Amino acid sequence: MNQREFIGEFQYTWDRLMMDNRFASRKCYTVMIDDHSRIAWRHLFYRNYARPRASHTTWLACHGRLATKDRLCRFGLIQEKICSLCNEVDESHDHLFFACSESKKVWSEVLNWIDCQHSPQPWNEEIVWILKNIVKKGWKARLLQLAFTETVYSIWRLRNAKKFGDQRYVSIDLKDDIIETIMYRGWSSKKLRKHIANLMC
Repeated sequence: MNQREFIGEFQYTWDRLMMDNRFASRKCYTVMIDDHSRIAWRHLFYRNYARPRASHTTWLACHGRLATKDRLCRFGLIQEKICSLCNEVDESHDHLFFACSESKKVWSEVLNWIDCQHSPQPWNEEIVWILKNIVKKGWKARLLQLAFTETVYSIWRLRNAKKFGDQRYVSIDLKDDIIETIMYRGWSSKKLRKHIANLMC
């Protein structure tokens, strides 16, 4: 409906649609979509073996909509902004993923396990790097996609556990928990199964 005033720009397509026996709004929508305006990180969710909750949390992170302390302060809901993980600097989206010393360490360990040589960067740089690597074909791209999604979710879950005092999750080895999830979720793929078995050796 927001595009109705711009429909005149697609008059030729509109006229053709009007002549058809059956109107298909999908055809009109396809014409109006500009390929350059599509969100780059959509590839992060295509054929991703991560848990739905992990994909949802990562989707929120891509939108910058996670309730980090700096956002809550802007809404006047809290006063204290110190990062729940490192207790060193103010908690923001960019700091939490992956400028924070704690989250950076976890992501580095997961990357080392999947045999990926990369030094984690703050969110904006990291998302560019991850998108560049997951559009490639092959098992490593699929495994990296899964690992990134599960790591973002686990870091967010650990942050919440520390903030709200859930000692059961705080006490676990986060790296091992993420790796176990990657192995379990990736095992359902015949293409990933062999490579995961090799990484387990």
